[in-house]
Amino acid sequence: MSCSSDIRANINANSTALVNWTQPVALDNSNLAPQITVLPQGISPPHIFNKTTLVVYTARDGSGNKKQCSFRVVLEGEY
Repeated sequence: MSCSSDIRANINANSTALVNWTQPVALDNSNLAPQITVLPQGISPPHIFNKTTLVVYTARDGSGNKKQCSFRVVLEGEY
């Protein structure tokens, strides 16, 4: 599983930025799909950000193994 590189986005007049990214895919040698969770909870692309945010994906398989990846959404500029 691998995440996007950090994403830099310019803010708009509302001091927010709409950001899109590719969600990571996790594979397991058991042929069962691992459970993937994301923090902040419930976000998915595209998403409107109002501050610089660390996005962390965690994949867990049925055996309890886990792998994480993360990236930052960095808001820049002034409108």
